[in-house]
Amino acid sequence: MEKIGLFLKKTKIIIPDDFTDKVLNKLPEDSSILQSQKKSFIFTLQWKWASAVAVIAFLLINYMVFISRGTLENNINFTLKMPEAQTVYLVGDFNDWDINAYKLVRQNGSWKIKLNLPQGRYQYVFVIDGNKWIPDPEAKEYIDNGYGGKNSILDITRL
Repeated sequence: MEKIGLFLKKTKIIIPDDFTDKVLNKLPEDSSILQSQKKSFIFTLQWKWASAVAVIAFLLINYMVFISRGTLENNINFTLKMPEAQTVYLVGDFNDWDINAYKLVRQNGSWKIKLNLPQGRYQYVFVIDGNKWIPDPEAKEYIDNGYGGKNSILDITRL
């Protein structure tokens, strides 16, 4: 018995996909119990496929809803024309006003950075040379920052 057990553990048995159908088809037609089991097996298999299709459809629909609501990230370009600056950082509520989080790159007298931001409404400013906080001159909207200055508003909400 031990030798048979070891042999079976080492032997790879490949069962063809149509094995169950072949066995059930060889049984006599008058065997009502086996026929009901065959029908039950086919019914179960169909429901497994239907469930898989339903899950895939659910995931696709949710993905489309996320896209239509704009919850996916948006590529936003920030640019500041200030050739005399030595360093420029971008700070805002999207990075918890971290003065070192986003350093802009100088390109032909302008400072640039591209961020991927989720849908939302954000306040931000540029920090010039580590001490001068200025709103974006190109912003479409501003808000009082509570310290006598203004913050730029970036609105990337979608209806």
